[in-house]
Amino acid sequence: MRPVVSLAIILLAPLACSSKKMAFDTVQLADVQSFCADWARRACNDQVVSRCAAEGKDACTAAQESFCETLVPDGQYSATTATTCLDAVEAAYADAVLTADERDTVRMLGAPCDKIVSGSIGTGGECREDGDCNRDVDLSCVKKAGAATGTCEKPKPVGGGISCADPDATCEDGFYCDGAHCVEEAGEGNPCSAAVPCKSEFQCLSDGGEAIGVVVESGTCQPRKKIGGACRTEADCLSRICAPRMNSASGVCAEQILLTPSEPLCLDL
Repeated sequence: MRPVVSLAIILLAPLACSSKKMAFDTVQLADVQSFCADWARRACNDQVVSRCAAEGKDACTAAQESFCETLVPDGQYSATTATTCLDAVEAAYADAVLTADERDTVRMLGAPCDKIVSGSIGTGGECREDGDCNRDVDLSCVKKAGAATGTCEKPKPVGGGISCADPDATCEDGFYCDGAHCVEEAGEGNPCSAAVPCKSEFQCLSDGGEAIGVVVESGTCQPRKKIGGACRTEADCLSRICAPRMNSASGVCAEQILLTPSEPLCLDL
């Protein structure tokens, strides 16, 4: 029996080491300042410093650390997923080229950094965004289409035609909640509004090409532009990247963001 016990200890050892490392990392990243210092160190690699023509690595890390701190409201930092987030930041900047998903991660705390900001509101509490909710227990701000507020819930995905009346019900991709059931999103040329969204490959625009918002309340679903198409905002592009053009108010839909001295993202690098 002794060899079996020894084998069990050997098998469990890596798990114990992993748990200790996670606990150590959480302690090391216990506050926003230490988190952002590590963020800046990982973002400002030699290639990024060179591509952005930064004054040097120290200048880059100082600027990026300050930017990182603006992303986390006072009292809402959570270290639970800090290491996973920082690994993603390092990977995103590794080649000094960003995809749309990587940009969302490093500029707007998109996944897997989306739980760094964690509020104190519990299940059923009113919220405006995910960060209002207690993200450490996997709560998100669940809103129905067109609603300005929602409630903090553990999202429960439901399919087309199924009731979405429960507070925690969220419609699967391609559908939206009309208040009662999950309905298919609007297609090309169909009417749309904040309450009736378009399919992901379209955007809701007025006849004058304005996006719906405070001034424009409704429109029709119109195709997003492909790579090379003229754009004004990221929302105009299927790729979700509108690269600026020199001496022009418009840009061009691009596949990736290349870090160069003229790229606005380099201002914080």
